[in-house]
Amino acid sequence: MKEKAKRVAVFFVLVLFMSGMIAPDVFAQTPIRKLGRGLANFGTGILELPYTVVDVAEEEGYLAAVTYGVVKGIAMSLLRIGIGVYETVTFIIPLPWRYAPILEPEFMMSEDTF
Repeated sequence: MKEKAKRVAVFFVLVLFMSGMIAPDVFAQTPIRKLGRGLANFGTGILELPYTVVDVAEEEGYLAAVTYGVVKGIAMSLLRIGIGVYETVTFIIPLPWRYAPILEPEFMMSEDTF
């Protein structure tokens, strides 16, 4: 009985993987991409702090960068790392709809950030 339950569970996991991989989507969001995005955001989330400080310095000046920019950078780092953990743990579940990214830009080190 236990062996049959294992086979059924493996079958359903494979069906979930396959349904996510062949679902038509313009941006090709799949469980594997969600897993990769989660791992990347978890690993590079700390880089959000210096990036945000520099961004605030360019837009609002250096005083804002060393006060508001640092606080905002810490918050964004924690947010990106937290979302990275969430996406890594739940990569097989198609939430948000069809594995869409939660944060924009999708990756910390993307063309949109530089």
